[in-house]
Amino acid sequence: METVTKPKLYGAFAVFIAAILLLVFVAAPIQEALGLWGLFLTEVMLAACGIIPVYIFGYKLREVIPFRRPMLRQVFGVLLLWIGALLVGYLGGFVTMLIFPSDMAELSKTLGDFLTDGPILPALFVSAVMPALCEETLCRGFIQYSLGGLKRKWLVVLIVGVLFGIFHLSILRFLPTMVLGFALAYIMAETQNIILPMLLHFVNNAVSVSLSYAVSGAQNAVDAATLSNAAVVGIGIILFLCAVAPWLFIAGSRLLRTKEANREKPLKNKHYIAAAVISAFCIIGGIAMSVVGAGTLLGDMQVLNVSYTETVSSQTDEADTYPILIETDGTYQFTIVVSPGSGADGSTSFKLTRADGTVYLDEASDKTFINTQVQLPAGDYELTCTYDYQNAEPADIGVSIVVLKVPA
Repeated sequence: METVTKPKLYGAFAVFIAAILLLVFVAAPIQEALGLWGLFLTEVMLAACGIIPVYIFGYKLREVIPFRRPMLRQVFGVLLLWIGALLVGYLGGFVTMLIFPSDMAELSKTLGDFLTDGPILPALFVSAVMPALCEETLCRGFIQYSLGGLKRKWLVVLIVGVLFGIFHLSILRFLPTMVLGFALAYIMAETQNIILPMLLHFVNNAVSVSLSYAVSGAQNAVDAATLSNAAVVGIGIILFLCAVAPWLFIAGSRLLRTKEANREKPLKNKHYIAAAVISAFCIIGGIAMSVVGAGTLLGDMQVLNVSYTETVSSQTDEADTYPILIETDGTYQFTIVVSPGSGADGSTSFKLTRADGTVYLDEASDKTFINTQVQLPAGDYELTCTYDYQNAEPADIGVSIVVLKVPA
């Protein structure tokens, strides 16, 4: 009779700690020296961390890393779970941005530059294919198998998800990677087929790498205050979108199982009620945060906002002037609307002049609507509004001027 070696709980944590030490003291210097190829070697080492202990602990490799051809319904289930996890992960990312705005901007640019330093196909192989194979072998393979002695499946999923968040060695990436880790661990626990978490991991990383190439070179420095306010808007939008996440999780989890298993163990009404409550919270909270964040963000972007009524005639010869302080170099949006009242016959012109006499905006007087962007260096400016009207009798015109700083 063949002896079966039971999973050893301590083995999961021992190998996890060994992998962390390997990442910090060996992999990090290699990646700094070799770039993308250093990441390739790192993934090979992580795969070794998942395979070698199998033989040290006397496990069977096929039990630790089980794989078989997945059903088509399971593939669709994985994709639904990925979309749901992606939304919740983005929510965690925006929450982190709210707390650490400048650090998140720097991390995003650093990762983007690292991933796009070369052709896209090698980057996809090293950053999407290799992690899907190697990290899953370690995390959903050896580590999750070693936790098999725990009786509660949700506890295994919780532990593996948290360890996966820690595994990325960054507090800035902890929440998104932990959420992804929950999804990966859940899929493995439900199916006992490592091909499926590998599929999710590959799709997630491939999309991330592709987006990095799509926006490569478009990332500029943004001040922390603007990022914080943008994060509030982002949280609101993603929270609103997360209203579909509970239903994606329900649908995805049902697709992972066979039709027979779903019939034997159908979802109870309380699950649907909980999903509906969570969705309602996401919708209401998302709308509220988006409105608050957008208002705050718009207020921070606003440089000038004036609206007034001017009485004009052929006798009007006095211009109106507005001082404008441009604190930082950048692009500024000028939106000016002139609304002539009954009897007003003429036009209004606008000129933006810097303190040194340089003219940056000089709009023709026949325009009643101006919407343009101007590149301005920091400094003191003056916006002059000049009136040229031919009507003998006084008439009113409405003028609205809004100047906003365009985020980089």
